[in-house]
Amino acid sequence: MKIITLDRRHRGYGIWKYYIERPYIQPLVQSRITFYRWREWCWEQWGASKELDEYTIDDLFDGVFSSNEHWCWSNNRNHGSRIYLKNDAAAAAFTLCWL
Repeated sequence: MKIITLDRRHRGYGIWKYYIERPYIQPLVQSRITFYRWREWCWEQWGASKELDEYTIDDLFDGVFSSNEHWCWSNNRNHGSRIYLKNDAAAAAFTLCWL
């Protein structure tokens, strides 16, 4: 597991500071299970959120429904499945639990 700092090349830059990409564990089903566990942990830790792409059209919902200032996720076939974290505190909490 690596925590990556976003820069201008990354989707979500300017909203999120870090992302953690789904690990590629064999068999692949184990990789997906790990990602789902991460996502459930974030949900329990900080509450409901929504997918990264939904934050770009957030004006449609006025930031109300499942907006979360701590985290979101992405299931993108091109970029992989990722958990996005807002700041150092969120990254530290995630790391303490999952490393």
